[in-house]
Amino acid sequence: MSTVDSPKCEMWTPQSEELSRSTGWHTVAEQQALCDAVVAVGGAGAASAPLALSLAREGVQRFRFADPDVIERSNFNRHPCASNNTLGQNKAEALADMIHGINQATVVEVYPEGVTRENVREFVKGADLVFDGIDFNSLAASVRLHVAARRHRIPVLTGLEIGPSAMVTSFMPDGVTFEETNGYDPIDPMGSKESIERSIEQIAKAAENGPDIAKAVPYLPINSSRLSVMKAVLMGAPLPTKGSGVNLLASITFEEAFNHLTSGAESSEPDWAHILRRITGRQRGGDNRPLPTVAPHYRVIDLNRNKAMVGRPSILRFTRSAMVLALRSMWNLNPDVVYDPGDEE
Repeated sequence: MSTVDSPKCEMWTPQSEELSRSTGWHTVAEQQALCDAVVAVGGAGAASAPLALSLAREGVQRFRFADPDVIERSNFNRHPCASNNTLGQNKAEALADMIHGINQATVVEVYPEGVTRENVREFVKGADLVFDGIDFNSLAASVRLHVAARRHRIPVLTGLEIGPSAMVTSFMPDGVTFEETNGYDPIDPMGSKESIERSIEQIAKAAENGPDIAKAVPYLPINSSRLSVMKAVLMGAPLPTKGSGVNLLASITFEEAFNHLTSGAESSEPDWAHILRRITGRQRGGDNRPLPTVAPHYRVIDLNRNKAMVGRPSILRFTRSAMVLALRSMWNLNPDVVYDPGDEE
């Protein structure tokens, strides 16, 4: 782990000119909560970087980034840090540099080795929110991150983009676990490191041919691609991505992160409004903000279908979507895309 140095300058406050355009959308208490927040981001790829940059622009000034990968040419279609100037640079370090271009006072701790058995507890400890942006096929690393976050009672926000669609959910310390949503027994976060690693190794072995897409992907965009693409992903190919889906994911995850980070901010609402919502069961956050979407429910938006929903994944729904995708592909109703995993670096 290393801390990326920045020039000595004052940190932003709710009164800083850089945050003045947020006035009118954020209360002073909410803006202060963002300025005080610590966000740990596992994986600094295309799912994570836009979220981190949005949070930095909205006032978050303490980050931890972990990613062992470097910027490659295959990242150019969607990763905001990918350019000829950053080619070959570690993704976490490139993201830290870009964050400092926004706010020089930001404190960024970089873990270029990624989330590992040795550093995961240090990585999440003291954070207000963890974001799981680890690669789709690196299930063991994601499990390790989620278990450590539960140990320290920290919520984990995660999301996935597929083409022009994005889906987001959060895992709370006392709620449904990440392991359960992927079809595995939950791991006791208070167990020894050795017992936790044994359980993670068992999950990794069970998923060595790739995650169960019917469990890991709660929503299929049925009119944007071909069935052959999903089959390639099932065989372990990288999930193809595009800029619109990445940017959509960043927007949804930012709003969910905002709801997490400001949930404890002082509310200006009258007491009777809180009491009424408790009586009616219509729970909301402070100042009538939405509560985060929590697993097993996902928040989904599909741009091509103009569809937005909050629902829970099911094998029946996934099977039905897969059948529709297969029929649309067979009848040539979907774009005739060609996906060769060999093209991916």
